Amino acid sequence: MPVSIFSFDQTQASRDQIAMAQNAIKRLRTTRYPHILKFLDTTESQGTLYLVVERVEPLIDTMALWAQGKGRGASTPAWIVWGLGHIASALAFFHQNMHAVHGNVHPGSVFLAPSGEWLLGGMETLSQPSEPDALVPVSYTHLRAHEAGFGALNTRHIYATDSYSLCMLAVEAFNGTLPANTSHFPAGRIPTPLYAHLKRMAQPRPDTRLSVTEFLELGRLPQGFLSTNVLVQADQILEDFRVAHPVDKGSALARLVVSQE
Repeated sequence: MPVSIFSFDQTQASRDQIAMAQNAIKRLRTTRYPHILKFLDTTESQGTLYLVVERVEPLIDTMALWAQGKGRGASTPAWIVWGLGHIASALAFFHQNMHAVHGNVHPGSVFLAPSGEWLLGGMETLSQPSEPDALVPVSYTHLRAHEAGFGALNTRHIYATDSYSLCMLAVEAFNGTLPANTSHFPAGRIPTPLYAHLKRMAQPRPDTRLSVTEFLELGRLPQGFLSTNVLVQADQILEDFRVAHPVDKGSALARLVVSQE
């Protein structure tokens, strides 16, 4: 089975870096959710940690090709929206079910499965803010968090860090670079329905930001950016086909043919 292997040289790392690497492995080992990297194995040899996961490619490599004018097509916006829905779903799971903050969402922590699905990695700082040894504050030194002025994080606004970072991920995916003013950024290639919601996620005050859960709920409304996305619709048809009675499978396949291209 094809796999991907991440390595980390502990002999050249600080104590904080080692703690984050070990946290990433622990979280991937114990957390199961459809849109995060699938943990397979881990080992240590001569001071180097090895993490084995399912076969993936970094999103940042795909974005580098886009910057060179390669790989973008008419379906790219739909694919980005589909992928952002995957990452948002994983983050909402962390916030609602684990009461945890990921704290490390950016193009380098997102990976692509062979199917094109977006998977969230970068679990180095994933933790509950209430934990005495929480690693969440470490992420505040990241440029994005620093620019946004997050201030004190509490359980009511546990989504604030990740909501802002998801917005910046979307901006980079569509437009290639981060804007100089992250609170008032131009739409560029961002689809209009999505742009309005992203602006609400980039508010300077954490308590006024749109949460990731709310972002998903808006996208799933009848005319939302997710429910009208052709790839999301194809996903639903495939799920309908999987659970359909044999008599009804033909109609599900007929619906899929419409979206074949």
